Amino acid sequence: MPHEIAVVVGVGPGLGWALAKRFADSHMQVVAAARKPDKLVSLTRAEPKLDVRFEACDAAQPQQVSRLFEAIAS
Repeated sequence: MPHEIAVVVGVGPGLGWALAKRFADSHMQVVAAARKPDKLVSLTRAEPKLDVRFEACDAAQPQQVSRLFEAIAS
C-alpha cells in the first residue's frame, strides 16, 4: 500500500513545521513547501530522523502551486 502524502504549504518555524513533524511522525511522506525552503533546513538538524522533503513554492502564485503538485506526482 502506498504511503499517504502530506503537503504543507507556507511552512515556517511555527505551525507549518509543527504540522510537518506531526505528519512525519505518523509515517506519512511529507512535502514542506515554503517561498525559501533553504531557511527551513536548520529545523531538520534538530530532528534528523524526520523524513521531510522541502520544495520552493509561493502559494500566491498559481503556476508555482501547479509546479509543486506536478513535482510531487512524478
